[in-house]
Amino acid sequence: HLFYLLSEGSGKKTINGIDYNSPTCNGKSVKGIGHTEAAAIWFKALTENWTSTTNYQAARTGMLQAAADLYGKNSLEYKATNKAWAAVAVTP
Repeated sequence: HLFYLLSEGSGKKTINGIDYNSPTCNGKSVKGIGHTEAAAIWFKALTENWTSTTNYQAARTGMLQAAADLYGKNSLEYKATNKAWAAVAVTP
């Protein structure tokens, strides 16, 4: 759900004729950053920051670090990554 929120965003939408609704745990909306950016953040975290013992909290930290490395700490991508994690109830 985290990756969907990060790439597509939250809320109701229709994609290829199929209705989707992606609510968040905290009730706040998340604006998606697209598949390319979300995948880049995920891949960088996966290959550089995560290990076989990474838990959700550490995964969040790793993805935020990856987003900061790729796009900067003040970027829309970093902020969206933070919001997406909060939306699935993984917060600092």
